[in-house]
Amino acid sequence: MNENYFGDEKLVYIYKTTQNIRGYYTYELLFSDKADEIDNMDWSEAPVFDNCNPPDEKLVTTTITAKSEDDLSVVTFSDFDTDDLLYNFSFYDVCDGILAMAWKKTFEDKDPYRLVLKFGDDLKIVRKKLIDHEFEINE
Repeated sequence: MNENYFGDEKLVYIYKTTQNIRGYYTYELLFSDKADEIDNMDWSEAPVFDNCNPPDEKLVTTTITAKSEDDLSVVTFSDFDTDDLLYNFSFYDVCDGILAMAWKKTFEDKDPYRLVLKFGDDLKIVRKKLIDHEFEINE
């Protein structure tokens, strides 16, 4: 797991919806104060996007809804080609930091840095990253 702990609540899962009529994507980011206790049987199966159910809702302590025109790649959302390397990875590889949970596909001049969200990232840091990249967030 990510050793970069600053607070109690850690990022444990991201849902992604398809693009709406206004061109916005919606993401639900789930956080837990018991990230080290989360374990799903299907998380060891590959590929990650076909075998990854969210953690038990009893372990989720905060949910942030974020909207943006930015189309993030999210490992739990199947928008990858069949030849993609992600077919070789499970969600445990995400938990171990081998893969990010989500990342911005492109880097633009207006961006302060490339947006990357990892399992175990602190809630406050994730919130700051989303604001830095001009996401609308609701808690």
